Amino acid sequence: GALVISAVIYSLAHVVRSPAKFYVTGFDATAGLVTLAHSFDQISHPGPAVPVIIGLFLLGIVLGEAFLLTGTVYLSAGLHAGFVLGSKLWPKLIENRSAIPAWLGGPGPLPLIGGVAAWVMALVLFALLPTLSRPRSSAET
Repeated sequence: GALVISAVIYSLAHVVRSPAKFYVTGFDATAGLVTLAHSFDQISHPGPAVPVIIGLFLLGIVLGEAFLLTGTVYLSAGLHAGFVLGSKLWPKLIENRSAIPAWLGGPGPLPLIGGVAAWVMALVLFALLPTLSRPRSSAET
């Protein structure tokens, strides 16, 4: 139960973000409140955000399970860094982005986590976690 709750919090926290372009040109006492309100825009229009929330939820499950299996954050941090690197490099690695269907590669400027490809990768990682997280014997090193 705690793993699911933490994955929900993880996914929602990653969807809530400040607006990409928000400029204050003069004194505005409500600027912070306006920015905070716009941070929830993606959640208030959940249609486009649903695939991203699903991908982030699955990633949250994988990262939480990695922590539970190892008792440390090192594997979780490494997996998270790998996913971030992959999502940042994905558009640069694909020459013709329009050739990949949005349902597979995901929509948006950092699409990877919102597509079926990332969901499958998260599920495969989840299945491999027991193997990835087991301590190596001295004979294997």
